[in-house]
Amino acid sequence: MVSSFLKDYYDYFMKNNILSDFLREESELIDIKKNLYIDNIYDYLKIIDMFEIEKQQDRFNFGKKFLYRGVTNKEWKLEPSLGFNNLVSYESEMIGDFLQLRPDEFKNMDDFNTIAKMQHYGLPTRLLDFTMNPLVALYFACCDTNGYNVDGKVYFVLPYNNGGMDAYIKQVCSIYKNSNFNLVSDPAHFYTYIQLVYGTNNIYFVRPNYITEREKRQESIFLLFANELYNYETDSIITNTEGINMYTSNEVKLPCLIKYADSLHDVCERDLERNFLEIIIPKEIKENLLNSLEKLGVRKDYIFPELEYTSEYIKNTYKTIDSMAKKNKFKEEYNI
Repeated sequence: MVSSFLKDYYDYFMKNNILSDFLREESELIDIKKNLYIDNIYDYLKIIDMFEIEKQQDRFNFGKKFLYRGVTNKEWKLEPSLGFNNLVSYESEMIGDFLQLRPDEFKNMDDFNTIAKMQHYGLPTRLLDFTMNPLVALYFACCDTNGYNVDGKVYFVLPYNNGGMDAYIKQVCSIYKNSNFNLVSDPAHFYTYIQLVYGTNNIYFVRPNYITEREKRQESIFLLFANELYNYETDSIITNTEGINMYTSNEVKLPCLIKYADSLHDVCERDLERNFLEIIIPKEIKENLLNSLEKLGVRKDYIFPELEYTSEYIKNTYKTIDSMAKKNKFKEEYNI
């Protein structure tokens, strides 16, 4: 292996027939999509341990952490709430309203941690939740509020090293203050932005200050999404190819007016292929997985430590006990 992406580990395992227990024959595209299937929590932990052991033998990645995101529907893509709610154009107003209504909550906080805290309380933002704890991700992949009707999945990612990116992170998280800024008026600002957003690495994970107990228990970390760019001369969004040409070719003349678009730049297919793996959670085993996780101490009242969730956990525990007692499906030999 040379590049040491997650895909390299996967390809090595496939070449040596190490992942055969986790593939599904009915999917002809399984090797391309890099999807793995599990039947129980032991399969899940085995997959993670397998990749962890391989990573520890990689001089370029041994010190990095795998990151995880659990979703209850395997069809869901990597898209933050600001994007799928179509509220990118209202980001400035929403953050401004929050700051105006609760100013004391955000004193002495930088833009990133301000946005992270707003996300914590349900405001749509440009941040997408991941965790450093694979069991927390598995919980979120299983906890369907509408029943266990669809397969879930866990995104499994080996991120780039984003060290030294503080200035870029600050720039992206302050876009809500400068949404009408003409990027071409500041060439240094523009070239840095377009190279990082449209270039070879547009995956940026940022860890917030752990202010609340919930953040600590969930071991939160966020995937940061930047805005796409809008070219007013062509009246269109700048494509990846156009963006790369703008900072790699001396022959490309920049337009007079480029501004932030009212849309977010997706994780491109190249980076999805190289850096992400998907572990599919069949709907039939979700309830069993939740029971297994509860035995390991990973349950709703742990992940959400607020009192209302402790109350909910106690209530549901006794409702389950009562339901089992009324069904009376116990073995005869245990009757007194």
